[in-house]
Amino acid sequence: MSDSPTRAPWHADLARRDRAAHERMAERAAATAEPLLQQRFDAVTAELHVLRAAVARRDALLREQTHALREREAYVRELEAQVQQRPASAAGLLRKAVRRARSVAGRYVRAGLSQR
Repeated sequence: MSDSPTRAPWHADLARRDRAAHERMAERAAATAEPLLQQRFDAVTAELHVLRAAVARRDALLREQTHALREREAYVRELEAQVQQRPASAAGLLRKAVRRARSVAGRYVRAGLSQR
């Protein structure tokens, strides 16, 4: 390939336009970089704020559920203790019920005998 006399000025002009384009891109990047970074930072900060609020709400719900579970466990333990004591007290209740039934039946019998 032979070097033509117009080739050197063409390359020089291309290099000059290339440098000018790169300079314009660098100026634009410098001018828009800080606002763009600030915009991205604000978006990430807002997202972080929302996520922290969600975590705080989740923690509050977990605390409430844990408290409710502890209350239910205590209630279940209390019921279990009552059930374990019940066989002894059930016999006493049964005796009281039989005694009461006898007394009611006795009253009716006495009332019936007194009417004779």
